[in-house]
Amino acid sequence: MDKELFTDEKLKGIKNENAQEKPDNITKDEKKDLERNRKEMLENNNLDQDIKLKNFLARAVTWMVVGWLVAVFVILIIQACYHHGFSDSVLITLLSTTTLNILSMLYIIARYLFPNTGRQHKLPVQR
Repeated sequence: MDKELFTDEKLKGIKNENAQEKPDNITKDEKKDLERNRKEMLENNNLDQDIKLKNFLARAVTWMVVGWLVAVFVILIIQACYHHGFSDSVLITLLSTTTLNILSMLYIIARYLFPNTGRQHKLPVQR
């Protein structure tokens, strides 16, 4: 990229879009270049924030799943050692919902991280 495009005088003209005075020394081509560079910078910032959010969500969901699994494991150990009084249907429900929750979270995260924007599923044409 050209360093001349990011001079303070030229950036003031773009930053102050609502200002009544605009610098006269910017040509239309330079203005287009500045706008394109600003758009690219904003897109890069957006992608950077998206990556940071994905990292945060990955850690948060991982710790949530680990905590949930530890809690279920502790409940099962208490049930096995002390016969705390949970019925079989409660334990089956606990294990079923745990499995479903973990698989659902993984599916949601995978769909977010790897969207299928390029692929479109076409239904066969019936004749």
